[in-house]
Amino acid sequence: MATTKTLNKSVTVDPFDRDPRPVIHGYRVSSGRELTVEGMGRVRFCALVTNPRNGARWLDVIDRHGRWRSARPDRVKTVHTKIKARP
Repeated sequence: MATTKTLNKSVTVDPFDRDPRPVIHGYRVSSGRELTVEGMGRVRFCALVTNPRNGARWLDVIDRHGRWRSARPDRVKTVHTKIKARP
């Protein structure tokens, strides 16, 4: 008879502060809004992330190939009001 091992399940704590609706270029941006980021092209916004230990800020975005990317907020060129990017 085989014995079953019980793994110690730990809770993953996110050390970063995430803002799902920041203001970028005067627009209240929510998840799924398209942005043009310098060097990446058109991407979909996910969250504005802040590291409370050192104050570093970046955007979590998804590119047109479905990959998670990060970009500094100052690299945002345009906040789009119409969704045109192809999935």
